[in-house]
Amino acid sequence: MLLPEVFSFQCSLGVEFLNPNVVSKMAQFMISNQQKYVPSLQTEEETVVLKTVLFHGDQLFKERARNTHWVYHDDDNIYDRLEGLETEFADWHAKFNLNMVAICLHVVWQG
Repeated sequence: MLLPEVFSFQCSLGVEFLNPNVVSKMAQFMISNQQKYVPSLQTEEETVVLKTVLFHGDQLFKERARNTHWVYHDDDNIYDRLEGLETEFADWHAKFNLNMVAICLHVVWQG
């Protein structure tokens, strides 16, 4: 018995299935996130960024985002240059892995 809901690609959480290792997909990902999460004001002439938003990722993700910023650096305004997203290296994954190793070692020592 097949359930059509299980095999659907729709996601109600707003997850985007884009590969950030592909330049065009990374640009699409950043444009989409800026449209959704960066507070901005649309005037008659341009869109103004009211506040920048941090965009977390690992070192490779930050490098890809920096390259995407560089591609759009000659656009007319801050919004079009994707400067509403400020990329930041988040090392939470490394800390998580370190804690998992520590827990595993603790379990082995106790066992």
